[in-house]
Amino acid sequence: MNNLPFALANLLIALAVAGAIVTAALFLRPVVASRNEPLGFAWALALAAGALGYLNLLFLAVGLARSRPATGLPFPWWTLSMLLLIGGSGAIFFALRCPADDSPERPRFCWHCLPAAGLIALMFGANVCLAFAPYFTSDALLYHLTVPHLWLEGGLRALPEIKPSGYPLLVEMLYLIPVSEALPYGARVLHAAFGLGVAAFIYGFLRDRLTPAGALAFASAFFVFESVNEVAAWANSDVGRTFFLTGAAASLARYAESERRRDLALGAVMAGLALATHYMCLLFGNVLISLALGVVLLRSGAGPRRIARDLALFWLLSGAVLAPWLIKDLAHYGQPFFGLEGRNFRIPSEREIPFFLANVFFLGFGMASVGVLLRQGSARAEQILALYLLGYLAVGPFEMPPIHRFFFPIYSAGLMLAGRLAGPVFARRRWLEVALAAVLLVGALQMTYNHWRNFVFYAPTKFLFDNTPPHRTITWHH
Repeated sequence: MNNLPFALANLLIALAVAGAIVTAALFLRPVVASRNEPLGFAWALALAAGALGYLNLLFLAVGLARSRPATGLPFPWWTLSMLLLIGGSGAIFFALRCPADDSPERPRFCWHCLPAAGLIALMFGANVCLAFAPYFTSDALLYHLTVPHLWLEGGLRALPEIKPSGYPLLVEMLYLIPVSEALPYGARVLHAAFGLGVAAFIYGFLRDRLTPAGALAFASAFFVFESVNEVAAWANSDVGRTFFLTGAAASLARYAESERRRDLALGAVMAGLALATHYMCLLFGNVLISLALGVVLLRSGAGPRRIARDLALFWLLSGAVLAPWLIKDLAHYGQPFFGLEGRNFRIPSEREIPFFLANVFFLGFGMASVGVLLRQGSARAEQILALYLLGYLAVGPFEMPPIHRFFFPIYSAGLMLAGRLAGPVFARRRWLEVALAAVLLVGALQMTYNHWRNFVFYAPTKFLFDNTPPHRTITWHH
């Protein structure tokens, strides 16, 4: 008997989690935004994912989240969590939904979108296949999967021997569902699915300035980065963190132009969800985004009272989203910011400097950001993204080692800025959007070749068709 049934079970449980999130997002979509707001569905996805993560944390706290033999329930505990998510979203929809738009834009088939859609489908499918390689990264075995497993076995408790157990672990609360059924590969499929969420935010942000084909072309470019496709197949939280940070940057950029408090509130919630994923987002999310917003508002002539009011609302809402993790650490370790201990600035070594100076994307996004800030009449949204990118590029080398996965938000924010700058050119020459998608699709062929090398090295097909029990094929790979 090979491992194909086991792999299918992993895939099905990941589809169940993703299906519950998408269903809840469909209910929340008309609540969080009007029908003609392209970012609405991406916002709803982030809110639904965060809500399911916090529901699972609640189930852990009250002792309901256990491996199935330990619960005594006739059904898995996570089915109740998903039903609560969908039922609660449906109740909000029927109680608070916005009135329908009188002239909604009806979806139409767009053949111009086929190259970009094909790129996304190709790379996501390859990432899902690679997720069944029998090797797990050291971080996954140290805490991304181990901490949820230990909490399922012994309840939500302090684990002083595992320092990351004091971190906020919102993405890992989604992994709790496949881990509780001993299906760890489902967590890797979920991590790959966060890449689709990043693309949804990029597409939604650019949709009001570009055609569907143009916005989708820039969204699909996120999957052209080789490091994104490699890390997406891991059971880590890097792509999930990028998903929430991209939502925060897009929302605050949108607020700088619309001046709608709803956009500011949603941006604060997105930043809070990113912060609930990793404390790294305190600096690279809350601090950098709020500084960028404050500078842009100041340059636009806003008074100090309004700037202080907006920033206070931003920090209060994001802090409220993080609060459950602070309460947990206070109860377990006696201090709310236990996970922040030992995080200091570092000086990049001589061997690390070329990583930052020779990266063509870092240099390109950095020069574009400087150009936006120096150009007279730049839109506020572009200034927000430019300041965020420059801040990330300036502070990143002194806070994080030169590892590509820590800099994924630069790629997503850079693509949103590039799409905004290319908007006027694409409006005059519509054929450019198809040409861009075609070029990206050709570039994806190189990614396919790299995926093939990873297939040869990690050998997922050998695992799928092997007769060795799954728990004996899972090995540590760093």
